[in-house]
Amino acid sequence: MLHCGAAKASINPELPIHLLGYRGDLVATGIHDDLHVAALYLERGGERVALLTYDTISLDAAFVDDVQRRCSEATGLPPRAILTTVSHSHSTPGVRFNVKRAAESQPLFSAAYRERVLARSAEALAAAVKSAEPAAVSYNSGRIRENLNRRVFFPSGQYFYQPKQKNLSGLSDGAVDDELGVLFFKRLKGEGYVATLVNYTAHPLTVGDTSTLASADYPGVLKREIEASLGGVALFVQGACGDNHPLGAEAGFSRSEQMGLALAQKALYHRWDSVALDDPPLGCEYRELVLPEMSETEFRALPQNFSFTWRPPREDLRVNGGLRAHVSLWALGPILFVGVPGEVTAEWGLRLKWSSPFAKTFVMFLATDHIGYIPHRNAYEWGGYEVLTSPLGAEAGEVLAAEALKAANELKRKMSAGGRKLHLPGAETGSAPANQPGAVK
Repeated sequence: MLHCGAAKASINPELPIHLLGYRGDLVATGIHDDLHVAALYLERGGERVALLTYDTISLDAAFVDDVQRRCSEATGLPPRAILTTVSHSHSTPGVRFNVKRAAESQPLFSAAYRERVLARSAEALAAAVKSAEPAAVSYNSGRIRENLNRRVFFPSGQYFYQPKQKNLSGLSDGAVDDELGVLFFKRLKGEGYVATLVNYTAHPLTVGDTSTLASADYPGVLKREIEASLGGVALFVQGACGDNHPLGAEAGFSRSEQMGLALAQKALYHRWDSVALDDPPLGCEYRELVLPEMSETEFRALPQNFSFTWRPPREDLRVNGGLRAHVSLWALGPILFVGVPGEVTAEWGLRLKWSSPFAKTFVMFLATDHIGYIPHRNAYEWGGYEVLTSPLGAEAGEVLAAEALKAANELKRKMSAGGRKLHLPGAETGSAPANQPGAVK
């Protein structure tokens, strides 16, 4: 039987502190809406998995290691069974701490804030574990177009992008992942829900730098609305939004409210026809990989359609001729989540969905590190912001996808041990008589 627990804790910062989504001098003057770490704990048949989601712009591998250690000490869970991801709201402070840049007069990186978030993470997960109870889970997915691909290339190769050149947004025809996925965890004893998890793919940029108030952006509105309707704890998991923006980027708090409500309404709408997963098996995986780095020579060979200079990758990432990274995976029956180490573009998110051995797959953005942008291979022929700011070589996406899918196949084999099939419940019935296509009776 599946047991589920959920809890959340405030991670509002003390002021002053920088908001890290835009320019370096954007200092928070207040809190518009609360920032949270939300914890989901799942247990079934001896398997235990935890997920921590953060209203923050990014994390790095050192932060993940510290979270896993602190939360393991607080709960007894294996460290690598404690998974993380962020909403990527650009109106938040960060938890990546760079000692060389830290100073009281320059609170861009705040060691005190990092410590607060670590402590609240352990508190939230401990509360989620303690409150775990028998639960039924159902899932659904739908389509809602609240996003666009921010890259605009003319046939000549001219490059435009969001948030600049907004008048050209209607010409954007790049890949967009407009799928909204939802997991509902309902109490078996009594009424109400323990937790609701929503996955969508769009940079949280509706507020942008229109305000100096800290905000969770549209994911905060989405979670607030779902909790008001269903109770329990709502969690937001960002998809592969490296090149997917909201339709109303940098339009202010009213637009943030509109988008969050639209997504919440869509999620609640699909509760009614959600698909019950009958006592699904649970599993997780955490795997290291090495991604190819971009050399200065390769950088200079790119189309130089943006004013950036080459910067060598972080030294702490270098290993075996490339850059060390990790992927994290957790699955509940036929539903898989894949955590990636950087700003993966929507093309790779769709590739993982199309190639996955699980019936349904969703991406967890910036789950194990913030290594940089991970663009699709063809983007290196066209250039643009993502490619010119990435530390990764052109084949990095292929390596990441191959390793993630290899791990997914191995996880599925492990979860299928004993002959259990990880199918969706309706996969073996069908609507035609005897399920014979073209049969007439």
